[in-house]
Order: sequence, then C-alpha cells, then structure tokens
Amino acid sequence: MIMLAERGRRLAAIAILLGLIAAIMGLFVYPLLMGFSDRASHLSELVATYQSNRARIASLPELSREAERQSKLLSSLLIAAPDQEQAGEMLREQIENAVEVIKGEVRASEVLAGESGWARATVACRISHSQLAALLTELQRQRPFIVVEAVSVTAEGALNNYQLDELDVRIETSAPFILAQ
Repeated sequence: MIMLAERGRRLAAIAILLGLIAAIMGLFVYPLLMGFSDRASHLSELVATYQSNRARIASLPELSREAERQSKLLSSLLIAAPDQEQAGEMLREQIENAVEVIKGEVRASEVLAGESGWARATVACRISHSQLAALLTELQRQRPFIVVEAVSVTAEGALNNYQLDELDVRIETSAPFILAQ
C-alpha cells in the first residue's frame, strides 16, 4: 500500500465522498424525482380525461334526444318486429288493410321467405282497374315503406265480356325491418 501525503488523502477522501454522493443521487434521489414527474404527467392525463368525460356526460341529454328522434324516424321507415316471421306477418296485414281500404276482396295471402333484414309477403285479391290504381297509390303512400316486387294481373272473364272490370291481382311485396327491442 502506498502512503499518500496529507493532501493526497484529502483528495482521495473528497473523491470517495463525491462518488458516494453520486451513487446516492443515482440510486435514490434521481428515481424519486423521476417518480414525481411521472406522477405529475399521469395526473395531467387524468385531468384531461376527466374533463373530456365531463363534457361527454354533459352532452348525454342532447345525444339521448337525438337518438330518440332517429329511432322514431327509423321506426316510421322500417317495420319493427322481433323476428323475420313477425315482420312478414305485419307486412301481410298492411297489404291486406290496403286492399280493404280500396274496398277490394282479399282472396289469399301468405308470408314469403326473404333475405336477411327483409320481410316478404304476397296478397291475392279481386279488384277493378280503378281499384288497382288506387291500391298502388295507397301502397306508395304507406309507411313503413313497401317495395312492390311483382304485380300479376289476370282478367279471365275479359275475353267473353270486354266490359268486365274484375281483375285477379297478385302482389308480391317486401320491406326492410329492424329487430324490435
């Protein structure tokens, strides 16, 4: 071991002391200070999230009114039913009612299989020429909206009697539907 002069020993002691201070700073103080700054940035993020959520909560009544308005609009445009079969029944009844409004005679009606989200129905009826025009106009006015896919018109007695105004009409219709809640 080398003996150091008094000045060298002091310098060595100061170097060791500075090394210990740097180690203490590196091991304890710096992580503690970094923890404070991390928590401060996390706190500012939480405050921003809180303010954003508070603004969203404040807009809930307005959003609720808008959702209710859109729901009413949607239910006026589409059939609301628990399943496709019920939607088909509602569509069939709607077509039958339209035939009855124009004073036509419903002969037969049935629900048809349709694509997903669509109800289909067909109605066979006996009506006159003017009633056919009135029926198509009535179907066009109805809500929820109805798509007339096909109209078959048969006038069997017209060959023998050209003044006969009775038509056998078969109307196939479809309409979009949404699942009722």
